[in-house]
Amino acid sequence: MDVQQALLKLIEGSIVDVPTSGRRLNPEGKNIQIDTSKILFIVGGAFPGIEKIIKKRLNYKDKSSIGGFLIDDKDNKENRKAEYNEIIDKVTHEDFKNFGLIPEFLGRLPIICPLRELTENEMCRILTEPKNALIKQYQALMEYDNIELDFDKQAIRAIAKKALDNKTGARGLRSIMEDVLLDVMYTAPDKVKAANHKCILKITEKCITDNVKPELVVKRNRGGNPLNDAKFVF
Repeated sequence: MDVQQALLKLIEGSIVDVPTSGRRLNPEGKNIQIDTSKILFIVGGAFPGIEKIIKKRLNYKDKSSIGGFLIDDKDNKENRKAEYNEIIDKVTHEDFKNFGLIPEFLGRLPIICPLRELTENEMCRILTEPKNALIKQYQALMEYDNIELDFDKQAIRAIAKKALDNKTGARGLRSIMEDVLLDVMYTAPDKVKAANHKCILKITEKCITDNVKPELVVKRNRGGNPLNDAKFVF
């Protein structure tokens, strides 16, 4: 409540004092005045549980239960996600009011733009398709040490699935990859120097799901097949 009241002054369009030093509690600090009436404010949040408020308002029948008993399987998880993406488009200011936002605050945010949950396929695309995709970033880093980083398709899908299960969204993808690659990134370069060849670091599905250590395979200098008898396991 107090935070919302404090934000009201900013978004209603007024002259506010902003400290130049970043120390708000310094009474002798210099301030500059900013007219917030010329600023476009975009406010975002996760609002966990708001879908329950929407369902109650719409008298929505939960497809994830039969006769009052919840069904908890893989297919039903997909059904619940589809239900969420279906009902979140119907969110209103009244739902946010029931969630806990004050009317004065909501009145100054006239446009609502709901975002749907990412699917597993979309998470896989985030990992691989953008110009600065996470996997491309790690591949570029490993290339400095003469290491070719290779993710199989099942490993990429396992990373996406783990992020969805953790409910961390796309922001959780990096932490999962760090868990898998952090130790390897420190130890693999020494092994590559010892082999005196370019190496392939293979990341499989079990590296993600079962914490199996990645395998470093020595590659021929002239682009031949990997040497099956020259492998390093961390």
